[in-house]
Amino acid sequence: MGLYLRDLPDFTLRQLANELRGNDREWGGVTNEINVGLDGDILSFRFGGHDVRATQDGVEQLASFTGIPRNFLLNVDPDMQHYILGNMLRRNPANVTLRFDETGVHEAYKPTQVRLDPRQIVDVAINTMGEEAQVAEWWLDDQLRIDVIVPDGSDRGIGGDPDVGQVGDITRGGIRFEQDRKNNHAPHVDTFLYRTLCTNGMVIPDTGLSIDARGSSVEVVLAELELAADHAFRQVEEQIAHFYAMRQQRIEGDVTQAVTRMGQERGLPQRTIVALANRVPDQLSAETLGHEPTMFDLVNLFTNQANQPELRTRRGPRAQLERAGGTFVREVHDRCGACHQVIA
Repeated sequence: MGLYLRDLPDFTLRQLANELRGNDREWGGVTNEINVGLDGDILSFRFGGHDVRATQDGVEQLASFTGIPRNFLLNVDPDMQHYILGNMLRRNPANVTLRFDETGVHEAYKPTQVRLDPRQIVDVAINTMGEEAQVAEWWLDDQLRIDVIVPDGSDRGIGGDPDVGQVGDITRGGIRFEQDRKNNHAPHVDTFLYRTLCTNGMVIPDTGLSIDARGSSVEVVLAELELAADHAFRQVEEQIAHFYAMRQQRIEGDVTQAVTRMGQERGLPQRTIVALANRVPDQLSAETLGHEPTMFDLVNLFTNQANQPELRTRRGPRAQLERAGGTFVREVHDRCGACHQVIA
């Protein structure tokens, strides 16, 4: 059982900015100006001279805006969706802003609502790290997440041991941007580390600054986000140094028990803890490592598990593993050699 590897990043912030600046448009009006069409089993939305297919994303967005339970609406047939959504839009007229492109509606929100355009968040990332910074991973739907790392050969944000092995052991630092767009929460940033040797990502929690969007303008929220991103990025090299210093923290006692105890402390699901424990004989044995296992090796076990093929589409479990690894880096504790419980 070897490492779970993924492709190294080859997509830049500049490319992401161009992609998000594609064909997105906005329309503002009243909900009773939105006509829900039905052609066979295909729903469509017509508003302001635009005619777009009603994708699941668009149906969910307008359901939430009009107060229809989304799960209910998605589980009825197209005829019923057409009837319910069309009637709710007509009977409760309200001002609305839609973000859409040729594929459909992406967002529906009140015009008075402070709502960040995803492109503005990418611009903050560019201002902090430059447009050639690389995107390790990103997505945009109900949730936004962008993992940004410095490019190869950068003169900042890089650490590790370049003299180990044929290619060296390098960790490139950066930032993770996250936002719950479904509930329109303020965005959040943390320090992000990416070990290129095993393609592991980890999040160092609580390295950003708190952003309060209540009563703020878009400009104020963006200014606070840029301050938080700069604060998180300034900690990159220090956190990488902490990570590699964990090579000196030898794991005393039973390693499988240590993995189990620490997985439980981080609130990981039991099936994930069992999967981690099952990898110990192969990944954390002295024979495999060439040395007695250390906390550095344990962190890599947790973060590499997030690359496991069955977890690649499961955002929650992956994020838990990446954050668990980062927590171990940030919070160094003395532990009992017998039971591995934290010693206060």
